[in-house]
Amino acid sequence: MGEQSGGIHGTCAACGADDAEVVHDAARLLRCRRCGLGFLHPQPDDATLARLYTDEYYTKPIDPGGPSYLANRAGLERFFGGRLRRIERFVRPGRLLEVGAGLGYLLNAAARRGWTGVGLEVSEFASGYARREFGLDVRRQTLEEAGLAEGAFDAVVARDVLEHTRDPRAFLLAARRVLRAGGLLALSMPNYASLNARLGGLAWRHLRPPQHLFHFTPEALGRLLRECGFEVAECASRYDS
Repeated sequence: MGEQSGGIHGTCAACGADDAEVVHDAARLLRCRRCGLGFLHPQPDDATLARLYTDEYYTKPIDPGGPSYLANRAGLERFFGGRLRRIERFVRPGRLLEVGAGLGYLLNAAARRGWTGVGLEVSEFASGYARREFGLDVRRQTLEEAGLAEGAFDAVVARDVLEHTRDPRAFLLAARRVLRAGGLLALSMPNYASLNARLGGLAWRHLRPPQHLFHFTPEALGRLLRECGFEVAECASRYDS
């Protein structure tokens, strides 16, 4: 571990500042002094990331001693039902795009609530499961690859995706392009400014290098969203984020 008093080269993806401090040398984790965004610098290469997202990502326990994504279908669908109710406070059921659709649990719950859903998921295992198990339109593509029509969706959902994305700004601009005027972007991710993150330090369970390329604070996320043309309607943090 190494802290250093002077700034080091590593431009912040949220605020553009070039003044970062080292949080952990071995993990290549930096933190922007201006907005608090945490980020890996340099980022791992494509081959390293590809080894992280095998079938076992979905079939092995999420946390030690806990269930896997595959085994926790009922619990996750109940959870996603709650998330959808929050989304429906801002926009009525219509066309929904989920980026990082995983095994299709949220889209399946959304279909029962009157949404017409499209999913994007780069995992062959997960996208295939969603198509076979639920008959969902889940495509094995990234948002940038999908070529979706401008303004095609009433809502775009990206759960625990932005922190995995190499270029969060490009991702948000792509999401804005496919949203209709007045549409909703719903994001979720760990809160790098949370009490658990501050107390946990390098033991914080959401740190997970090199999976998580970025660690957002509400300030950093809000700044980036506004610069990409979004208005922040709500920002909430769970106690264990």
